[in-house]
Amino acid sequence: MKRLLVLALLSTAPAWAIPPIHDTEDRVNELLKQLTLAEKLTLLGGHHDFHTHGIPRLGIPELKMSDGPMGVHDYGLTTAYPAPVGLAASWDVELARRVGDSLGRDARALGVNVLLAPGMNLYRVPMNGRNFEYLGEDPCLAGRIATAEIQGIQGRGVAATAKHFIANNSEEGRSSNSSDLDERTMRELYLPAFEACVQNGHVAALMDAYNLVNGTYMTANGDLNTVIAKQEWGFAGVVMSDWDAVHDGLAAARGGLDLEMPSARYMNPELLTKALADGQLTQEQLDDKVRRILRLTLDYAQPALPLSTFSQPGRDVALEAAREGMVLLKNQGNLLPLSRKRHRRVVVLGPNAYPAVPGGNGSSMTESFVKVSMLEGISGVAGTGVEVLYAQPAADMDLVVNGTRFTDLKAEYFDNANLEGAPVFKRDEPRPELLPGEGSYRPGGPTDKFSARWTGVFTPPTDDDYRFFTAADDGVRLWVDDTLLIDNWKNNSEAVRSAAVHLKAGKPARIKVEYYDVWGVASLRFGVTRGGSGLDEATRRQIAEADAVVVCAGFSPATEGEAWDRTFQLPPGQNALISEAAALNPKTIVTLTGGGNVDMEPWIDKVAALVHVWYPGQEGGTALGQLLWGDHNFSGKLPASFERAWSDNPAHDHYKPEPGGNHVRYAEGLSMGYRFYDSHDVKPRYPFGYGLSYTKFSYSGLQVSPTEASFTVKNIGSRAGAEVAQLYVSDGHSALPRPVKELKGFARVDLRPGQSQRVRLPLYHRAFSYWDPARHDWRADPGQFGILVGSSSTDIRLRGTLDLPNP
Repeated sequence: MKRLLVLALLSTAPAWAIPPIHDTEDRVNELLKQLTLAEKLTLLGGHHDFHTHGIPRLGIPELKMSDGPMGVHDYGLTTAYPAPVGLAASWDVELARRVGDSLGRDARALGVNVLLAPGMNLYRVPMNGRNFEYLGEDPCLAGRIATAEIQGIQGRGVAATAKHFIANNSEEGRSSNSSDLDERTMRELYLPAFEACVQNGHVAALMDAYNLVNGTYMTANGDLNTVIAKQEWGFAGVVMSDWDAVHDGLAAARGGLDLEMPSARYMNPELLTKALADGQLTQEQLDDKVRRILRLTLDYAQPALPLSTFSQPGRDVALEAAREGMVLLKNQGNLLPLSRKRHRRVVVLGPNAYPAVPGGNGSSMTESFVKVSMLEGISGVAGTGVEVLYAQPAADMDLVVNGTRFTDLKAEYFDNANLEGAPVFKRDEPRPELLPGEGSYRPGGPTDKFSARWTGVFTPPTDDDYRFFTAADDGVRLWVDDTLLIDNWKNNSEAVRSAAVHLKAGKPARIKVEYYDVWGVASLRFGVTRGGSGLDEATRRQIAEADAVVVCAGFSPATEGEAWDRTFQLPPGQNALISEAAALNPKTIVTLTGGGNVDMEPWIDKVAALVHVWYPGQEGGTALGQLLWGDHNFSGKLPASFERAWSDNPAHDHYKPEPGGNHVRYAEGLSMGYRFYDSHDVKPRYPFGYGLSYTKFSYSGLQVSPTEASFTVKNIGSRAGAEVAQLYVSDGHSALPRPVKELKGFARVDLRPGQSQRVRLPLYHRAFSYWDPARHDWRADPGQFGILVGSSSTDIRLRGTLDLPNP
């Protein structure tokens, strides 16, 4: 089997970066004949966390893996790229290929053979903790961006991994919940991006998700792994598990899983030997798995290259990706771009102003050599003659209030996770706290599978609404005066929770905190803050007197990440901070860090400008500075619809499992994202595909043929800029109901003032097709289709038609 390489890569990648093109199938057959049964079975499980097994006697090497997709996660300092949702917001396919090429280069430099990227689950709701790792709500956009990134990664001789296959749209309950969706919804929304990665990107590996789909764990889901991916799509690569996602070794082996990671805990040689003897697993099934692993090994066991992972080309790509993905959502009175002549004093404040927040929490976090904060970027780009002031928040705006003091605080620790029996350790402590990295409450104590209880008194200094915070890995509960305020009693990575209660000055409040840890890093942080923004008088005066104010708000690794779902509301205190800044100065600009939409209702009408920066990677501050000061133009467009309220989201009523169960109904079906807003009397705050620019564009001259739609885009403004032209297809005559329109193509067009360009977007039969559950196949009904071209899903500039004849 010859590896397929995209011709574009052959013309752009240096000679040493292109893996050798060779026929691996003969070698696979030779090795298969020489492998013993024990050796074959050994290949089906990983070891040492991120390695496959090698067979030294046959010269079969190990493969080394690394988490992604924001950089090479696991082996020291490297380049931190922007979050994939920001890359999707660029709508730039060529940029995605170059990001992939740079990721592949970094992987080779660190000796990594398999990169666990790209992530491509759809953005269904804004709270999913890993939305920032994915590519938006539309399968056409996600598929094209992911395919280009895969081509870039694999063009460097590193295997890419499309994950998480499929319907992993919530982190909360991800290992126990079943995503229940009908065949048509699965085929039209949740499978096409993966299909594109297999058939167009020739991705080397698929990673099965943690969750169940329609009642079957993905690692044992033969209908999806074998029938659809391997047989229907022709996937020739390896289906691997997510880490510890296998629950039944025989079911996984029969259900199409080839490789269990990080070890053969369930799909182990002992079990599979018995299954072969009993006829529950065939030799043909086993050999197919071994063939796939051998192909992956022969194609991608490339040696490490003597390259630094810290290079100017890598920084340049990271900077461009951050810049092109940032989206200007509001620009009242054309406050932006800032002028170095008019805006001589700029105040920067907010929790994400400094230090930098390159990414969210979880396996995508990448430690980089540099991290440019928003404060540093805005100041550094401003140049001489502009004063940039940093308004550091008051102490009680911190997540954990270092000055909080309790009296009579008693700590009790238990040698189990259930607070059972007598405490094994007691002491007085100043606050409920277990610092990450210390691993235990005392030297020599347990580092997991323990629990603790703190009881004490907090005396408020003033009458006020006091907000209590917890950030715990794993479970935590908080009582204030016998009222349960926070109940997060479940396994999760460090997740921030908060609740408010009104307290009287000088009246002691009884505090009880309970905590347990079962696995991973034991950590608990606790704090309390008074109501309000926390701005002191001097800071308020600086804000009021400034020529412009930038409030850097949003989420961070403490509040958004893998293994938990975040809130729709901004973290506590931020709404008050934004509102107070805007009340003091009408020239207030808000930047939002995070994986998607937030509740903007408390302040959106009060601020002059809004920029969504996603998680911008190591160069995010520079990118923002260049855009705010007008050295570059905004060109990013939303890859997901932004609702006005969480109740407006089509999945609002069924995002969580039904009470007492683990089944999550995808009851909205095809009405997800812009498809829902198009057909319901609900308007998003900002629609799919929306984004402002410092210039304007016109559209004209739509021509439609059976294979192509072409039109002209012109820059009619005074600044250079890039427009993302979007093509939607509508079908009003199909036998089954269809969405009002669906994205089927797009192009990013860079234009100087006055310049125009003819854009040509291909039309293909699948663009007019829908899935017919009765036939279990794609179907396009003859008749007239609408061809819609515009600047967003709600800003359609050109309309045409195409008559599809009878076949």
